Amino acid sequence: MIFPPEIINDTTESLFAKRTTGSKVIYLTVIIAVTVVFALLPFVYVEISTQARGIIRTPFENNQLQTVVYGEITKIFISENTEVKKGDTLLILNAELIQEQMNRKEEKIREDSSFIRDISLLLAQEEKNLSTSKYITELRYFKSTMKEQQTNVRFLFNEYQVSKKLYEKNITSKLEYLQQKNNYEAALRQMENIKEQFYNRWEAERL
Repeated sequence: MIFPPEIINDTTESLFAKRTTGSKVIYLTVIIAVTVVFALLPFVYVEISTQARGIIRTPFENNQLQTVVYGEITKIFISENTEVKKGDTLLILNAELIQEQMNRKEEKIREDSSFIRDISLLLAQEEKNLSTSKYITELRYFKSTMKEQQTNVRFLFNEYQVSKKLYEKNITSKLEYLQQKNNYEAALRQMENIKEQFYNRWEAERL
């Protein structure tokens, strides 16, 4: 005897003998089942479906109907699959809205005509007969801009004249004289450019 009887029940060998079973039926069953499943996988077919939005169209494309003017529809004389011929009345629009739109169009035409008339007067330098507030304001802005530039031109002209006299008396150098002359001539060109810009813009607006 290797172990005394008193401690043999507490040994590892005793626990192993109690827990170990001689039958391996469950283990073998699981192994066989897994093997069979893997073997049958190539022969198993599963249907796969996907969802997507589709568009259903009629045999003919839709044709849009658009009126020359906008208005509220009061009556409709057409329905689905109704045959339409040339000259048929399809819709009736509210005449009051149409008349209102026509009045606004006529008012816009009169306003544009007044603008064109005032622009023509500005280009012809006939300033007293302007009738629209827009181009009366334009004329005032043009005059104030030109007056400011004319004041600058007169100032530079006086400096140029003084520099010219001093140069003729050999008091100042030629460089200072030429600088004053160039400043005066540049101011003159700028004044002409301002006038040309105003006239070109008015000409473009008249078109």
